[in-house]
Amino acid sequence: MTQLPKRVHLTLTQNNLQELKDIYDGWPTDRRCEFYLKFGHIGFLLSTPIDEAMLRAAIHFWDPRYRVFVFGEVDMTPTHEEYAVLLRMPSATSGKIYKPDAGYGFKRKLAKIMGIEVQDLEGLIKNNGESEGIPWYVLRDVILGNPDNRVRLNVFALAIYGLVLFPKALGYVDGKIVNLFEQLLDNANPIPAILAETFRSLNHCRINGQGRFTGCAQLLTIWLKSHFECLHSEFKDPNVGDRFPVEEFKMSTWPRAMSRRAWMEKLQTVTATNVIWKAPWMDRPPLLYRCGNYSWVPLLGLWGAIAYAPALVRRQIGSLQFMPVTYQLDTFEFAYGIPGTRKFIFEVCEAWKNIHRVAAGAYTNSTTPGYPEWRANRLSGLVIPEPFEPERDDETDDLYEEREMHYKAAMTELQEENAALASEKVFLLNELRVLRAQAQERIEWENYMLKHNNMLQESLEELITRNRALENQVMEARSHRDRLEEERNQWEKAAEYWKGESIKKDCKAYQFVNYLREVAAEARNMEEEALVLKAGIGLGSLSGGRVEAFLKKAYQQYKYVGQFH
Repeated sequence: MTQLPKRVHLTLTQNNLQELKDIYDGWPTDRRCEFYLKFGHIGFLLSTPIDEAMLRAAIHFWDPRYRVFVFGEVDMTPTHEEYAVLLRMPSATSGKIYKPDAGYGFKRKLAKIMGIEVQDLEGLIKNNGESEGIPWYVLRDVILGNPDNRVRLNVFALAIYGLVLFPKALGYVDGKIVNLFEQLLDNANPIPAILAETFRSLNHCRINGQGRFTGCAQLLTIWLKSHFECLHSEFKDPNVGDRFPVEEFKMSTWPRAMSRRAWMEKLQTVTATNVIWKAPWMDRPPLLYRCGNYSWVPLLGLWGAIAYAPALVRRQIGSLQFMPVTYQLDTFEFAYGIPGTRKFIFEVCEAWKNIHRVAAGAYTNSTTPGYPEWRANRLSGLVIPEPFEPERDDETDDLYEEREMHYKAAMTELQEENAALASEKVFLLNELRVLRAQAQERIEWENYMLKHNNMLQESLEELITRNRALENQVMEARSHRDRLEEERNQWEKAAEYWKGESIKKDCKAYQFVNYLREVAAEARNMEEEALVLKAGIGLGSLSGGRVEAFLKKAYQQYKYVGQFH
């Protein structure tokens, strides 16, 4: 094993969470309850203090080979079950874990989470040369301005994941966290990824002797301090379902704050009798101790993978401690992007589909025979911090703390300047968008007017053509009208002529009728005379002149009637 440095300078620079906390505190109770049910108790971490002195001391006792803290006679490490109890996430019991690089790019996922289009992210994505992400102030504006409550809750939870649970980047949420969060909404279990990045960061800082802790410092503070004395506990019975362990931790009374050196001395002298093996908020669930064919639990983080052996710390759930199988545990750690890692990622995902748990059994803090010797042999190559030389250490601590203060002040100033520049950038981008939108509207309006003008010109030409056709039709109609007028006049003249002729014929007919009446009367007279002559006198005595006159008159009547045929 590589020789570990004796001293570790751990940096605990955190994101400024005040705006997040103010938003969370301003929510009504029903919205908080909705947030708890959907994302667990991650919101309580916003106001959880970090014990920097304790964490800076504890890093010296981290064993990067077995991923445990070696405090004197005690081995301890955060477990999946403990973080699940603290965070109380709905998906914490799911065997579906985060799968790196799954699906399409993070921008499309981010746009979907924020309820916007992908093109609306233009100019908002931050690139620091190693990765891309979305600045906090962009998410803040969505949380405060979006009318959709579901979007507000999702974006708020995404901000906590990026700024608290995975604070690798300061001031913005890394794109890989967006990938994790998208799978979280699909019921993926995020706790293996939280543990993985915690262990990977502890390993990095311990092996290199320095570095910034990029795991969740709030969770690690709660976990570590809970295994030591609590002056006044506000923790409810672990068997009660409705619990808020993170809030109960903050309400409990703990010993006064200690310096890093005091914590170093305390942790060096921990024994199996003066440590609290089972945290006061912890119940005794079955312990997840292996996955698939692995003898331990592999963990896929956001930027790399690592493994840990929960069987090493069975006493944290009050179970008998035995010698666990740790073969190849120390070799299972890699960063993504290295050739061959995809195969391991697939194997780990498949292994988590077949997880193995062991019941806690009878409550005990004992070990099996042979375990102390096995542990001593295991620690033979580990660098254990030696007692401090007070004079030299105090001077070193003062110098380090002074530099840390200057560094924090400089970082705060830089963050404020960065926030101001970011706000100005957002303002300018918004102005640019407005100008672009106005220019686009102007172009669209001009194109519309040009198209409309062409349409009007074509309509005008069509109207002129139709007007000419109508004028021709009017002229033809007038000519036709004149012809009809002429024909009507002719018919009127003909009608007048035939009307006169008809009157004439009516007069002649009237005369003829009168004449017939006269002839008929004359005929009757002659018939009577003929009868008289025939009866008394005889035909010969009829006056010849009278007969001749009668025949002439009959001939005239015949000629007169012929005039009407």
